Amino acid sequence: MKKRICLFLVPCIVCFGIVGYYWFSELSTASANEVTASSVPVVSVKVKSNETSKIQYAMLYDDGGIEELDNTFDVDDAEVFTADVNNFSTEVKNNKVVNSLVSTVVIDNSGNEIEADTEIAKLLNTLSDTVDHGIIEAKIFKEGQKYFVAVQTNVNLQSPCVFYEYDQNEGTLEELFAWNDVEITGVALAK
Repeated sequence: MKKRICLFLVPCIVCFGIVGYYWFSELSTASANEVTASSVPVVSVKVKSNETSKIQYAMLYDDGGIEELDNTFDVDDAEVFTADVNNFSTEVKNNKVVNSLVSTVVIDNSGNEIEADTEIAKLLNTLSDTVDHGIIEAKIFKEGQKYFVAVQTNVNLQSPCVFYEYDQNEGTLEELFAWNDVEITGVALAK
């Protein structure tokens, strides 16, 4: 009888632990990434939860800090380009995930497939070299001369969205923040 109870309780405890972890990690995200006096605001983002469809607004800082905004803001009229799983090839080599860029055709704001310009193509190439998981989708926001990219990756039992700022001069991506199971639907440059 005790074995049956244990066989029932162990999976329940594991499930409660997993649910508790995700619930607690969402609540503690803001405190784990506190904004300090030396934090420099970079961009405001409009974030939609894929699970609850709840919309949140946040300011992202250069040091990984995040501040939830009480008020909504008007998103800028950024140009948005989407590259999906068909733009990338993913392989495992030497126990590491390796992405390769196979197409620079992206979808623009109007839903048209277009060939990416030189800078977007370089960004996509940098993305394929930088990200260490299979890329499901990359949404590129071009606001003036600044580029940001929200990347959905293929990770077991999670759906991470990592938000980067692209440095055109260096050809590098700087991670600003990462969420689980969200979509970035708009941006506004920090003022």
